[in-house]
Amino acid sequence: MNRRWLILILLLLPTLLFPGALPGPLVVSADDHLAAQHAFWNPAQPVHNAERSDPALQFRALRDSVREAWAQGKLPLWNEKIFGGAPLLADGQSAAFNPAIGLELILPDAMAHDLRVWLTLIGLGLGVFLLAECLGASPWGAAFAATGSMLSGFAVGWLLHPHAMAFAWAPWITWAGLGVLRRPHAKTIALLAICWAGACTAGHPQTALHGLLFSAAVWACLGAPKRENGEAPARLQSVGALLGGLALGGLLAAPALLPFLEQVLSSTTLHSRGGNRLPAQALLSLIWPDPFGHPARESWRGVGGHLETNLHVGATLFLVAITSLRTRTGRRCGAIALGCYAIALGAPLLDALPIRNTRLIGFGALSLALAAGTTFPRSPKARWLLLVLLLELLWARRDDQVPVPADAFRPAPAAWTEVLTEAVGEGRVVGLGWALQPNTAALLGLDDLRGYDLPLDPQTEALMRRLDPRLVHPWFPIETFRPDHEPLFQLADVRVIAVVPGDERAERSVAHLPELDLGSAAPIRLFRFPTANTRVWLDHHGVVPIHTVRFPRPERVEIDLTGAQKGTLLLADRAAPGWTVTVDGMPAEVETTKEGFRSVRIDTGDQAVVFQYSPRIWKTARACGGLGLLGLIALGLLARKEQWRFTARSPTIAVD
Repeated sequence: MNRRWLILILLLLPTLLFPGALPGPLVVSADDHLAAQHAFWNPAQPVHNAERSDPALQFRALRDSVREAWAQGKLPLWNEKIFGGAPLLADGQSAAFNPAIGLELILPDAMAHDLRVWLTLIGLGLGVFLLAECLGASPWGAAFAATGSMLSGFAVGWLLHPHAMAFAWAPWITWAGLGVLRRPHAKTIALLAICWAGACTAGHPQTALHGLLFSAAVWACLGAPKRENGEAPARLQSVGALLGGLALGGLLAAPALLPFLEQVLSSTTLHSRGGNRLPAQALLSLIWPDPFGHPARESWRGVGGHLETNLHVGATLFLVAITSLRTRTGRRCGAIALGCYAIALGAPLLDALPIRNTRLIGFGALSLALAAGTTFPRSPKARWLLLVLLLELLWARRDDQVPVPADAFRPAPAAWTEVLTEAVGEGRVVGLGWALQPNTAALLGLDDLRGYDLPLDPQTEALMRRLDPRLVHPWFPIETFRPDHEPLFQLADVRVIAVVPGDERAERSVAHLPELDLGSAAPIRLFRFPTANTRVWLDHHGVVPIHTVRFPRPERVEIDLTGAQKGTLLLADRAAPGWTVTVDGMPAEVETTKEGFRSVRIDTGDQAVVFQYSPRIWKTARACGGLGLLGLIALGLLARKEQWRFTARSPTIAVD
């Protein structure tokens, strides 16, 4: 079997893993979790894996906001659906510049979703295949490494998260970087820049950083320049070209990176999360899948979460990787794997960084796969090991991601939500306890005063703490409605408070409010909060006499005032750096209230007030992106003059 047939097998692996999807009526999605949410309540729809809720709630809501903006030809700057307003472009997990979002703009939802999954797995597999060949593996060894990586516990477990797409870029970055170190030509530098930009825009900067650290380890251990005509490229020249490629990739990704960095560096989230640790018993899962059970089978009894502790690469791959220790390449790949697992277990090297270091387990699996691939026996009799590994991993991954029927993908909201939508109108909703868990209200098109797991600025965190002093990350539940909530809810135009039946403390706290009639089938209770039905206030004391408020875009608010008195106009939407305001076309100063809302001083009479959001760093990010594009074009022009032809297997090293 030649190299092309082995690559074809890799292309078919997603179909073997998810039979019945692409092509077929099933969709590789976590939308079955919506059936357990009040807004989409459907007891007849089973929830397969309790740890897959984030893709259906958090990431779906973010992607919907991004897609809606791009579909209208607008930049996705601001998300008005959560936290009373929050930056959208600056949320790294919104993946606003991920090219894959284009699939959802031109293809049917289900097909675009499945294709995104297929491209993630296939991209990971092909990248590992090329990287393994670059490190000296035979085509069969490269296919062995690629299969182990594509079907590892980390890759499949996080498949529906943006983590997986960022992870899939790591072998490409490493492979392109090795090409630059050995042959620092325009083509290899351009390829490295594109790969690094792809990782940075994939939707999970933390995994992109981990991928860069992994690549740096491989470059340091295995990146000796290749000799051409008896001479090796100058080390300084090679390293300079490598850094230049990464810098160019950073410029290309600047429109996504710079707003995120500005937001996260000023956030409290950065300081509230440090490196976490992997329980030592999780190492058992390297060889045997699910030694502590599996959440999809309701047998999980391990420490922490199954997603965070699933290290499985398969006994077959692990044993072949052990044999690689007799070679230089195998020993160094093994050392990288050991380093990844040591840090994940709590080694202090990266523990001070505010990132989840346990997720280095994915790169540990990738290192083991490369070690095994470079040592894979070249004897034809050993090729059956690839089939053994394939069957072993397909069996091990059978419950990690379960495709759902097409009618469970993007399900319609429950009938009772029509009452909720009508009662909320242009106001906001708040849930107590687990009622309307963020971001399900956003999926209904409603504005919520709560939100889910963004890099929180100090003012937003102060608001969440005011709602509930416990400040439980990442979903910020509110235990009860308290008297001190009343002025805040009134100001923020909260019109409905949702409560889960049986939550006695929450129910007692809203018992004095009128309840909406939802019928007997609703899994939730709704209470109407008396409000003035406006977000625009004058001097915090009364409604502006006559006003018209328009929201032509989330990042633009237009307010027409008639007969207003001199004072302070308050708009109960979140303030953030980048908001500007004009009064009758003249620039004015945006002030921030103690609640973190926006306000501006006005004079007496009829006036037009316009709030506009444009992050200050966006201009710099846009300029950097343009500069990066020009640099990429320049490299392309230089590459046309190069005599050397770049091929998939050109950057190689000898294996002892």
